[in-house]
Amino acid sequence: MMRCNNCFEEYDEDLGVCPYCGYTEGQPPKELYMLFAGTVLQSRYIVGKVLGFGGFGITYKAYDTKLERMVAIKEYYPAGLVYRTPGTKDVVVFKGKRYKDYADGLKRFLDEARNATKFLDNPYIVDVMEFFEENSTAYFVMELFVGVTLDEFLKENGGRIDGESAVAIALSVGGALKDIHKAGYIHRDVAPDNIYMLSNGKIKLFDFGAARFSANETLSIVLKPGYAPAEQYDSVNKQGPWTDIYALGTTMYRMVVGVKPDESTNRKMEDKVQPPHELIPEISENLSNAIMRAMSVEIHLRYQTIDEFMAAITSEKKVRSVESVKKRRKNFRWIGIASSVLIVAGLVTYFSRNWNKQKGEATLPDAKINVWYVMDDADNMEESHKAKGITQALNDFTEMYSNVEINYEAIPKEEYSERLKAAAEENNLPDLFESTGIDEAVLSNAETLGNVISEVDTDKLYFLNNYEEYYKSEKQIPTSFVMPVVFINTTKAEFDGDFLKDINEIVSDDKEITYSIDDDWIEYYNDKVDFGKYREIEDGKEAFVSGQSAIYFGSSKDIEGIYETMTGKCKHITLEGDEVQCRAGCDWSISGISGKDEIKVAERLLAYLIEDPTAQDYLYMQGDLGDKTKLPVNKGAIETLIGDDAQFYKNILSEIDNFGYKGE
Repeated sequence: MMRCNNCFEEYDEDLGVCPYCGYTEGQPPKELYMLFAGTVLQSRYIVGKVLGFGGFGITYKAYDTKLERMVAIKEYYPAGLVYRTPGTKDVVVFKGKRYKDYADGLKRFLDEARNATKFLDNPYIVDVMEFFEENSTAYFVMELFVGVTLDEFLKENGGRIDGESAVAIALSVGGALKDIHKAGYIHRDVAPDNIYMLSNGKIKLFDFGAARFSANETLSIVLKPGYAPAEQYDSVNKQGPWTDIYALGTTMYRMVVGVKPDESTNRKMEDKVQPPHELIPEISENLSNAIMRAMSVEIHLRYQTIDEFMAAITSEKKVRSVESVKKRRKNFRWIGIASSVLIVAGLVTYFSRNWNKQKGEATLPDAKINVWYVMDDADNMEESHKAKGITQALNDFTEMYSNVEINYEAIPKEEYSERLKAAAEENNLPDLFESTGIDEAVLSNAETLGNVISEVDTDKLYFLNNYEEYYKSEKQIPTSFVMPVVFINTTKAEFDGDFLKDINEIVSDDKEITYSIDDDWIEYYNDKVDFGKYREIEDGKEAFVSGQSAIYFGSSKDIEGIYETMTGKCKHITLEGDEVQCRAGCDWSISGISGKDEIKVAERLLAYLIEDPTAQDYLYMQGDLGDKTKLPVNKGAIETLIGDDAQFYKNILSEIDNFGYKGE
C-alpha cells in the first residue's frame, strides 16, 4: 500500500494511479509556480493538492507526518512580487520597490498567523497551530475541515436563508468576535467569504489578515465593499467593535434578503437600503430593526458591543427602528439644549462672530456655472460609468454648496472639439470644461490656474508638485493620468528579470509579443525591443488575456480585467528612465471670459475634483462609477481599493518615481 501525495488516501501501488483523485507521481500542479505534490516543509509536512489560491497566497492540503493527520497549509505568495521556477521550493523576490512591498506583506501574513493562534480555545475560530518561515517565504498550518464558505452556501441555496438560520450563524460569528474584541482586536473583514460552514454543522470565522488592535493604532485601509462601514475607508477614523458589528449586520442582511446592501459611502450620501421585513415579509420586524441598527452608517446609532447585538437578534422585546432611535435622541438633545440656553447666553456674541468668520472662509458666492465633458460612447452617455461618476461628484459638491447651481453636459467625442471652438468664438465657453488635446485657440481663452494649485496640497497629488514644469501655460490641470505598462503571461514565458531590457532573453517563435500603445512610447521601447519582429493588433489586450501572446505592451488603460481573469498568471515589468512619460488622462480648464463669481466657483470645484479622495473615487475607481481606464491623480483614492486589480494598481504606482510626465 502507498499514500497518495496529492489527496493522502492509501491505495495499492500496483494501480499506478490514485483511484481517489487520479493523481500519478510526478504530476505537476495546476499552475507551475505552485509547490509540487510531495514537497516536504519543516521536515514534517508533506504538501498535497491545492485547495485555493488568490493574489496573495496559496492554500494546500497537507499531511502532518508527526501527528499523522491532515492539515491545511497557507503559503505567502503575492502574485506580481515573486516568482518560482517550476519544480523548486524557493520563491524569488523581485528587486526595488517590490521587495519592500513583499517584506511589508510578509509581516502582515505572519501577523495574521500570530493573531489567529491567540484564539485556539474558541470553537468558532479556525485553529492555526503553527507558523514558520522557509523557502524565502512563510507558511502557517491550520486545521483542515470539510465544508463551504457562507457565500458559496448561499449561492447553492437560492441566494438567501430564513431568519432563524441567519440568527444561528450570526450567533456563532458573534461568539468568535466576542473573544476577538475582548483581546483588544477588531477583525475588520467579516463577510460571507470569510465564514466557513463545516459539514458537521459548526461555523468558523477565519482570515485574520486585516485584524488589528482597535486602540492607539493608525489603521490601514482594508475593506470589502458592501460589508465595510464608512469609517473603514479612512485610516484616521476611529474603528472599534462597532466596525465589525456593521460587517456582521450587512452579512445578516445578505443572508435574509439575498443581496448585499449598497456601499456605505454611497449610503452616507443617500441611503436607499430598505429594511429586510419590507422586502421579505416573513422576516420579523424585530430582527429587521436589529439588522438595520447594526448596519447604520452613523456609528453612534449602531450597537457598540457584540453582546448588545446578539441580545437584540435573540430578544422578544421590541427593538426600535433606526428612525425611532434618531427621533428619540433628537428629542433628548433639544431638551438638553433648552436647559443650557441661559448658561451660554453670555457667549453667543463671541461664538457667532467666530462661526461667521469660518462660514465666510468655507462658502462660495451665489453662482450658476456650466460644465462640459467628453463622452467616447455617444450611444450610451447617460448609462456610462464616466457619466455616473461625474454626476455623483458634482451632486456632492452642490450638497456642500447649496447656493451653487451646476448645469453639466456630456458631449460626444466626435463633436466636442468643434463645439468648444464655436463656443470660444462666440465668447460663450463653459465655465469649467474638459480640455485634453484641445485646440490652442480655445486654450488661449482659458484662465490661468495658479489659484487652484495654491488651494490644494500638491504633495498628495501625482505630478502636480511640478505643475509649472509640466504645464507652462498653467491653463490646464489633470484629474487623472495614464502610464505605460508591460504585461507578462507567466504561464507562457519564464521571466526572471525585473526590467524591460531582460525581455529579449525570453522571446522565441512560440512566445508572441503583441502591442497597442502610442507611437512615442514605442519609440522609447525600441531602444530595448525590436518591434519589427512583433505584431501590432487592434486588441492586444484580448490577445494577451486569451493566451495568444505571452507579452503585451500596453498601458494602465488595460489594467481592468487583466488581473481579474489572470490571477497568479500575470506580472508586469518595471520601466526605467524619466523618458518613459505618463500623460494626462483627462485635463480640465476654466473659462477666462466667465464672471468673477463663476470663476471662483469653478476654481473651487476643480480643486475639489482633484484633491477630494471621494470625488476621485467617483470619477475613476468606485463600483459601477467612474472611468476606470485612467488613474486618479489623488494618491489617497487608490488606497480604497481591494483585490488583485487593486494590488496591481498599487504595485505600478509604487514605481511612479521612475516616470516622467508629459503635460500640454
